[in-house]
Amino acid sequence: QRCYSAGCGMLPAGVKPDANFGVARFGTVNASVASYVRNLNTHPQYAGFRTQRRDLRRRAEVPTGVLLADSLIDYSERGIEYVEEIKALIRQNSLEGHD
Repeated sequence: QRCYSAGCGMLPAGVKPDANFGVARFGTVNASVASYVRNLNTHPQYAGFRTQRRDLRRRAEVPTGVLLADSLIDYSERGIEYVEEIKALIRQNSLEGHD
């Protein structure tokens, strides 16, 4: 996740040294996941994610990570490549039951 305050993280490879953002650092995996979830649940950019999740629940469908991943196409500059990587990560690590 990008961060914009001085010293908030590290500079990603390939980014100009005078960039106005960094990539956040986290002390634990849990802290990283909590930040990711908070971002998905609060940032205006991911309103589509929240709408899709709500609509699935209203239809009594389970809002799985694989289903919801499609709504994250704008989460990363990598677009569909990012979405497919997330889906593969979920499947390869048998995370479907942890949605």
